[in-house]
Amino acid sequence: MKKSSAYVLAAAVIAASVLPLAGVASAADPVNHAGLDISAGGIKKATATWDDWSVDPSAGAFDAYLVTADDDSANGPYDADRSRFVDDTATRSVTFDDLSAGTTYYFNLYAVDYTTAGFDIVPATGDPAGTPIGYVAAEGSTLTINTSADIVLSGVSVTISGSLSGDAGPRAGETVTVESDPFPFEGDGWSPTTTTTNASGNWSKSFTPTINTRYRAFYTTVGIGGWTRNVTVEVRKKVGLTVEPGTTVSGGTQLRFKGQLPGDPTFYQQPIAEETVKVCLQRLTGGAWDGSIKCEPVNVDGSYVIRHTPGATAKYRVISGMGPAFAESWSKPKKITVT
Repeated sequence: MKKSSAYVLAAAVIAASVLPLAGVASAADPVNHAGLDISAGGIKKATATWDDWSVDPSAGAFDAYLVTADDDSANGPYDADRSRFVDDTATRSVTFDDLSAGTTYYFNLYAVDYTTAGFDIVPATGDPAGTPIGYVAAEGSTLTINTSADIVLSGVSVTISGSLSGDAGPRAGETVTVESDPFPFEGDGWSPTTTTTNASGNWSKSFTPTINTRYRAFYTTVGIGGWTRNVTVEVRKKVGLTVEPGTTVSGGTQLRFKGQLPGDPTFYQQPIAEETVKVCLQRLTGGAWDGSIKCEPVNVDGSYVIRHTPGATAKYRVISGMGPAFAESWSKPKKITVT
């Protein structure tokens, strides 16, 4: 009689004390009767799939499958770090998550028969008691990621690079998928492209971001594959600045420093920005830009106006934090001559 999955999980603890444990640390790996296959499933994930074992001549009567994953090959069905029960009529696929990069995981597939005490493991005909019907040692690869710059000017390329290695060392000639996700980082905007590792296992790809962009990389060919952390490249924009009524004025003249921040103006307003983005006026003093003389919030169309009366001839510029979509940006300096 088949029991609920909740009953089975509870009964497994009891069964562990009375049933033989099946480890995989033996002279020969178990036979993969059911065609267990492991593929990369994404960040910290791997997916196990297998064939319908019920049609195999070596199959006995069973109620469900038990799939386990562990980084210790000696752990059997009751002490594995990760395990899933799958009904014999359900889709034969299980995804395990929270895996560690660069680690080999030992996956075992068992046929189980539910009993009043828990469950029995049903081996293939001729196999010892407790033997799995599927076994794969799935290697994990180490994939790294770096950026050639943390901040770039819009229109300037940045190189995303890293290395790929496995148990035997660098992986050469392998495909690495690099994904980019431009602001607003909603999670569904990742765009993939591919590159190939060189003889040393190194890879690189160039991008020309126009807005703050996240990058990550995946390797999916061998075992559980490999994945990286996210890295972010911020983009600095060119901020336009004009001065009215002009850059040469008589003493006491109030000037209007004005312009417009580039890009989508909604990025500078709430709720995208925590508060309305400001543009600040700075003066070059002693070879360094001093603290902001005056700051003004941008208008809804991204335009700004800062009014200031200079006391003497000096160079000025405007600077803005630019909100969450861009890096801090500034204008070219303007020399204001006071006569």
